[in-house]
Amino acid sequence: MVVRSAPLFCLCLLYFVVYPGQGQIGDQGCNHDGKRYDIGATVIVGCDECICELGHIKCPDNPTCPRMCHYKGKPYEHGAEWVGAVTCNQCKCNDGTILCIAKECSDSCEVNGYYYKKGDIVMKHCEQCECLGHDRLKCADHFCPCNIENEFVEHGGLHVDNSDPLGSITYRCDDGRLAIEEDNRIGLILPE
Repeated sequence: MVVRSAPLFCLCLLYFVVYPGQGQIGDQGCNHDGKRYDIGATVIVGCDECICELGHIKCPDNPTCPRMCHYKGKPYEHGAEWVGAVTCNQCKCNDGTILCIAKECSDSCEVNGYYYKKGDIVMKHCEQCECLGHDRLKCADHFCPCNIENEFVEHGGLHVDNSDPLGSITYRCDDGRLAIEEDNRIGLILPE
């Protein structure tokens, strides 16, 4: 008895993903700024150490040195948010990329879920602000104090708490929020 087998055929597609300045070349590695890298190799993108993986270059979720954005000639730091003066679009700088949400202009402002008319005076945190319309506020530039056991401590001021029998804790007021400046408790093991 003769057994015949059909020849095996393989249709292989060359798959690659290309991002601005980076991408994959088949299954042979990655390409970044005109240089080829093998899979598993370290690729420096900006100042981040990234890895060449099958299909893309994988970088850290939070960039080590995020890039600035430039919008209509004005520089913005990574994470900065702003509202377009003419379009009212809400924009954000994300590692050199500008992300904007289209929004209609209105003569009102939203603060903590409440809407105020243009010209209204509103409180945001502890600051007195004027609604300029288009969700823009003009606030007095000052820092909020901290309320510690019905005692107000100005921004930058220190408060020493001696109520713990193990020792004292010194707090610093940072714009309405307390931060531990110094912990002098004896025998207390703090997590690293």
